[in-house]
Amino acid sequence: ARTGPAVPLAAVDERGTTPALHRIRRGRVERVPVRLGLRDDVAERVIVESGVAAGDTVLLGSAQGLTEGTEVRVRRDPVGAAGGAGGAAAARDRDTTGR
Repeated sequence: ARTGPAVPLAAVDERGTTPALHRIRRGRVERVPVRLGLRDDVAERVIVESGVAAGDTVLLGSAQGLTEGTEVRVRRDPVGAAGGAGGAAAARDRDTTGR
């Protein structure tokens, strides 16, 4: 079985012919084509078999509308702060192999 990081379904951009994720690389938005694996609709997550690695920061929801190459800075707000956990626009991938 193939494994890889699991990302929220909201992170996957399926508008084109190939699914993609928008990640932050060296402080800029980068669109990355990905190969998807097992999808868990209950947990609202999908395995990414190739294209990104565990630890990459990917954009969610409306943050995906940022143009590739846009400079961004991820701010970590404490839970409960304005724009904190409920309004987070980026998510860290986690490795589903237990590493």
